[in-house]
Order: sequence, then structure tokens, then C-alpha cells
Amino acid sequence: YHSKEVINKFLMALGASHYLTQIYETDALNPMSLPPATKYDFDTSLSFWFNDAGENLPLKIYSKCNLDSFNAFYDPVDNIVCMGWNESLPYLFASADPSVLYHELGHAFVRIMMNQRNTLYNISGGPSAYVTTTQNDLGHLFYDEPGAINEGIADYFSYFMNQRSRMGEWALGRYFNAARPLRESDGLHNGEVSESSGDRLRYPEYTYYDPNDQDDPYEDIHYSGQIVSHYLVSLTDELSNECSFTTLDSTFNALSNDLSGFDDLSQTQKASMLVMMLLSESLAELGDVTGRGSDRFDTWKSGGEIDDGAYFSNLNYFAAYDFSTTVNPPNFRRFFQTMAKNIYHRISLSLCPSFDKNDLEQHLDEYGLLLFKDYGDNKLGSFITQPSALSDYVTHADLSYSSYSSSAFNLFTSVDFDPVVSATTVDESNRRTSILINKDFIQYPDESDPSSAAFLFDSRSSLEAYISELTFEGANVQTTPDLAGLEYNNNNNKISPGEIVALGLNLFNDSNSTMGGVQILANDWDHMKLATSTDDYVYRDENSALDRAVWQPCQFDDFPLQAEGALTDTDDTVEGNCSYPSRLHTPLFGLLGSNPQYYPDAPQPICMVQYSDKDQTQWVSQDVFRRAELGLEDEDCLNNPSMSGLEFNPNECLIRMLPGASQAVLGKIDPQSTWTDTLKGDRSEAPAISSSAIIAMEVNKWIRPGTVFNCRFRVRFSNCKDCFEDSTGAEYPEYMYSGPTPFKVMNFKFTIVD
Repeated sequence: YHSKEVINKFLMALGASHYLTQIYETDALNPMSLPPATKYDFDTSLSFWFNDAGENLPLKIYSKCNLDSFNAFYDPVDNIVCMGWNESLPYLFASADPSVLYHELGHAFVRIMMNQRNTLYNISGGPSAYVTTTQNDLGHLFYDEPGAINEGIADYFSYFMNQRSRMGEWALGRYFNAARPLRESDGLHNGEVSESSGDRLRYPEYTYYDPNDQDDPYEDIHYSGQIVSHYLVSLTDELSNECSFTTLDSTFNALSNDLSGFDDLSQTQKASMLVMMLLSESLAELGDVTGRGSDRFDTWKSGGEIDDGAYFSNLNYFAAYDFSTTVNPPNFRRFFQTMAKNIYHRISLSLCPSFDKNDLEQHLDEYGLLLFKDYGDNKLGSFITQPSALSDYVTHADLSYSSYSSSAFNLFTSVDFDPVVSATTVDESNRRTSILINKDFIQYPDESDPSSAAFLFDSRSSLEAYISELTFEGANVQTTPDLAGLEYNNNNNKISPGEIVALGLNLFNDSNSTMGGVQILANDWDHMKLATSTDDYVYRDENSALDRAVWQPCQFDDFPLQAEGALTDTDDTVEGNCSYPSRLHTPLFGLLGSNPQYYPDAPQPICMVQYSDKDQTQWVSQDVFRRAELGLEDEDCLNNPSMSGLEFNPNECLIRMLPGASQAVLGKIDPQSTWTDTLKGDRSEAPAISSSAIIAMEVNKWIRPGTVFNCRFRVRFSNCKDCFEDSTGAEYPEYMYSGPTPFKVMNFKFTIVD
């Protein structure tokens, strides 16, 4: 009964969202000024119920799952909801608490909304390129901000159904002291927070906040997610108080479908429908792996080629998944910027002008969520033409929404679509609680600080558990057999040949404000330059006569020095230059010849090697070092071509960051503190370090002890002042995230020990 109720109401909300964003604008006095992210014909999608492989599976809900600890969960792989029970409390069933069921189904609904642009839609003659098996998730680690947002939205579904101020009120609250409040006025807060101005559940101060145990800080997505749920409930209240739904009542009543019951809903329920519209549009854009961001920028719709058009979301469809999960994921800053953009254009400028721009900014700021200066509503895109030749891929034009006329890209309605011409900026007088911090304040602890700058784990049992946990979370962690493996791990807390090691950076916040959502990236990025763009690296016999490419490190923040082999250039208009960030981010395998990792602007693995010859000491690529110093053939490299094919890159021959374990997230760092000090709080024991806070790498067994490496990690955080916008306040184009500019580059030097 409860499953049917929440599913039907969710589908009604999607229907209302579709109508308001795709059709209602034709009659509205203030037409919506933002291209809809969701698809026009979502109701003809193959299915809402996809699993991780893009397979059409029915959603199954089990009312009695025997779980070791009383719990409930949603499993996206098998597309099931499992409501817990065990023999220790035989009379207690999670399924007896509807709010828990609403929460778990909320995760399924989030997945649906994240993938609205990624499923088949049945337009006659539609190309096969519009069918994708890639499904996106909101959250990929034990702890990350997308996962916290997912939990907060799932909690909101409880309020969406029953308008009560607590999730898990009975099953979790009565028996386990683990219920979660949804309003600051809920008694669980015990006066710690309130609905008074300045006392809201602010980000990032309350990231580790457990209302049931306020003295024990703990990094958990459910606790951080409370900031999201409280904001969404409060937003519902604001819209309920400010908006008149008379016009929508009459509009929906005239429709011969399920929306005709809209006027029977309470004022709060109607407001929650608008919040669902905002979530639907925001998540569809953030989860997009087509790269378009909206079908309005699709030239196939106007009779062109399917690969022509503008890419505004997650770089382009070749790199969209990497961007949306690793490089530029929907952290608190990106999610609430996207929400604010939709609130401004769809609510303030159209459906509810009485909730104006100042109202939305001040409300976000009360929660510390006014983390942006620019709404991102006029962001730049990349243009890629039909891949008939390599030259088509190396010509990119920066485009904005205003570059497109509505007549060319609007197939479904006859109404002209007027794109946003200028960016919407935040009124800085509305920013009182949301503190932004310069990225230079994130650093390693000072040498005089007793805190460790990094933690290293090489225990075989610990790493086995770590890799198993990552695999359980869906990460495809693959090691290189015979060249690196847990059998070489010696548990000496050092980096030795053949080991798989986990590394955690214990970063220090040198500012006087709290940092939230610190992200450490170890994925490939554009920090090296191909010395001669005409050369090709070749590992296939038929190409043995071609020249081998040589990559050299670029200089960033005066490292390395030119005398140490670094290249410098200042012309940011020439593709392949150090100052020109890659537009592709990942190689286009199979489209750029047989060696796509040597495309002139291809991102490269992050670790370099120190190499000394008779005359000087230089920093060189791993490929140069392994040939000049070790004489290793390709088959002796990590991720070698015999197992990886075109994915082989000799610049990770010796040290390789493991796919699926190439990013780490630290929930928050208190002022003038390290991350571990923040997590420890007042406890005497050292805090446990979760898998989400560490990065894994494999070490080639043929490396000689004494070899020195430097790995270029990139770091940023969600309330960063200069990680997302340039000095003028304008948003960085997404391709900038392929380079160093939005990040603080953190060099990590280490020596291989026997």
C-alpha cells in the first residue's frame, strides 16, 4: 500500500514537472528562461527501472530481509528495496515504519531523476546513439557529498508523503535512538539549532552533526544529508507561504490526466510538487551523460548529424561519466548552484514571483549554501562535429546559450525559446553565513606540527578489505597480475616494489573558517606536454618503425624548475600547450588512431620520476625513465597492453593510481586544524579512517629501491572562493577542470624502499 502510494505520487510529481517545464511555458505570462534538462517525451522512455548495467529490471520490494543489524537499503545493481528484520527483535519490522520505506524508495527515485537524460526515448527514426547503458548515481564512496545529498533527498521523500518532521520516527527512533529530524524545531535538536536567523543547520559546520549524540563527531552521509533535508523542508514551507496556486489549480484541472487532482492537495503538498520539479530538473542536468544538458542544443533535432551540437553538461558525452562522478561531481556547491538556477528561472521569474531572487539567496545563505557567485545559467559549452576526420575533434568553439536560436533547436513546441543572454550573479549583500575561502589555505601540516602529513597503509588484510569495499560500492578496481599485488605487501608502512598501497592525505586548514567537502583527485589530468606532436608511441609490431613520443612535465607553481626538465609556455590558445587545458579530458578510444593517449592534449597520469644522468637531475615521465634507466618492455608495465589494449599508457608503467580508487573526500576541516584533528574532536582515541578518505596505487615490482617519485594531486573544497570562478566571478568552463587552475596542486614526493 505504502509503496504504491509513494510511487504514484512521485510519478504525479514527474508529470507536473514535465508539464511545467515543457508545456506550461507556452501560456505563462513569464515564459521560463532556462532550457529544460529533462526530456520532452519522458513518458515514452523504455523504463524508469534500470539497474547498473542499463538493463530493464522490475523494482522489487522485500518486506522481510534478514539482516544482521536492523536496517533497510536500496540496491541499484539488482534494483531492489530490502526492508530489514532479524531474530534479535522478532517483533520489529522496518516495513512497519512507512517513513523508512519512503526513504529507501527515495533512493530509487533519485536514481530515476539522475538518469532521465540517459535512457532510450522512442522518437521515430531516433539514432542508436541515443541509447545508453551508462547509468549515473548520486554518490560513489563511503562518504562523499553527492552521497550526502542523496540521503538528504531520500529523507525529504518521507516529508513529501506525510509532512511529519522526523524520518524513522518509530522503527529507528523508538528502538535505536537513530531517527533523523527534518526541521530545526524538532525536539531531537535539543535547542542546538533553531529556525531563528543564524541558527539553521548550516553547512559546513554541521557536516558531522548527530542530533542523537551531539558530542561525538562522525563522518557519515546520513548526518551531512540532514542539511539537505532541512533545507528542502524549509524551502517547501517558504513556497507554501509565498506562492498562490490558483492558476495552476485551474490549469491542471483542465487536463484529462492524473494532474487534475492537483487542486485537491494541501498548500504544503502543492509546494512540495514544485520542490520535486526543481529536484527533477537539477538531477537530470547533473546526471547527464549525453553531454547536452538539454535537447534544445541538439542539431539532430533540426536535421543535422547526431554528433553535431553543443555540449553544456559534464564536458561532452565521451567524458561525461568521469566528469559527473570524479572531476566535477555534484558536491554541495554544484548541487545547490543548480537548484538555485532552477528556483530563480522556474519559480522567481515564472511560477511564484513573490519568492524573489533575494528571498532564495537569503534562504540558501541561512543554511550556509550560498556557495557560488554566479548561477551558472550562461555557462560555456564545447562544440564537436561529426567524427569524419581527426581534424573535427581538434577544432573546438566555446559556445554559450545565447549562441543558439530557438527555431533551430526546438522540435517539440512552436514557441520561441529565448536563451539566457547574461549570467545571473549573486547579490553579495545576501551572503552573511556562507563563508568562501581561498584555495591557498588548504595545505600540508607545517613541519613543526606533530600531525602526520599523510597516512600510508600497506597491510595485506587491510587492503583486501579496502578493495572489497570499493568493489561492493560499485568501483571497478582492477590490479595488474604478476607485477603488483597484495602478495608483495610487507606491512612496514612504507612504499615497496610490488605492493598495492593506500594513501591518505591529512590536510591542514590554515584559515579561520571551516572547510567543507575537501576533494583530492589522483586521476589523469593535463599536466604534461608532448614534446613533438608528430611522434607516436607504438607498442604494436606493425608500427615499430614510427617514432616514440616523449612527454615532458609542465611547470606549475614553479615546480619543477626549467633546469629540472620542466616546460613553460604562456600561449593558452595553442592546443597541446601547458597553459591550454584539454577539452577532451579522456582519450577518444578508437576514434583518434591506434594510440589515443598520445593525442597532443591528452591528460596524463599524475606521477613523475626523478632521473639523474651524468650532467643533471631532471623530472621525467615514467615512460622515459623505464626505458632509459630500467630497460622495461611494455609487457613489464602496469596495465600493460596484453591486458588493457588501447587503455595502456606507459606513463603509468611504474606507479599506477587504481581506477575506482583515484579520489578521496574529507568531510570537513575545522579552522587551524588537520582533518584527523577535526574528526577526532574531544575523543581520546584516534579516529577511524574510512575508505573514502584514501587513494590506492599499485607499485611495479621492477622499480629499484631508492627511486624518487612525485605525484601531482589536485585538491579543492566546496566552499572555495577561487576553485570554481575566475577573478571576475565568472564560472570556469568545464574543460578548465582538466587542468590545474580550479585546484590547488599538491605535490607528494616519496622514495621506494626495499
